Amino acid sequence: MKLDANIPRPFHRRHFLAAGLSLLAASAVAKPQNIPLPRLDAPLIAALGGLDHIAGAPFSPPTGKVAVVTFFASWCPPCRTEFRHLSAVQRHYPASGLNIVAINLFETWAGQSNAARLDRFLKDTKPRFTVIRGNDGISQRFGGITRIPTLLVFDRRGRMAYRFIHKTGATKQQVEEAELRQVIEGIL
Repeated sequence: MKLDANIPRPFHRRHFLAAGLSLLAASAVAKPQNIPLPRLDAPLIAALGGLDHIAGAPFSPPTGKVAVVTFFASWCPPCRTEFRHLSAVQRHYPASGLNIVAINLFETWAGQSNAARLDRFLKDTKPRFTVIRGNDGISQRFGGITRIPTLLVFDRRGRMAYRFIHKTGATKQQVEEAELRQVIEGIL
């Protein structure tokens, strides 16, 4: 999959090299200091609120709550599995201040968008959380998302507490329920 067409100029090879070296130095699950990503602050929350709602409960800003933000596409097999884990986590923390938001990104595959495929994905996965349609702008606001699934967890004050980025050829393809619950328990 070629996503570099979405990278704005002037993004030079040295940036790719620097990012690649950072990723090599980081594990599949890295702390925010390895690759800087924004805090979940008011402008970012407002940007999420401006995106089109697709499924689940209407979007409510996660101010004062633990926020799980994931980026997905309906053609992504690990995303399907991740949605099952996210729904289980949402069931486990029904009223404890947890807000899960899934952002549909890179839905177009080989230049073709398929609304029926997205509808089937949502019908099959039955998300118990908010699903919204993303765009290049929101991808850039979250640090330039180029891989899916990408999952971020922010604490109640908006600081990133956890990050997972699916890597090509990695054994670990998505975040699982037990792992995510462990992260959430540590910051609730």
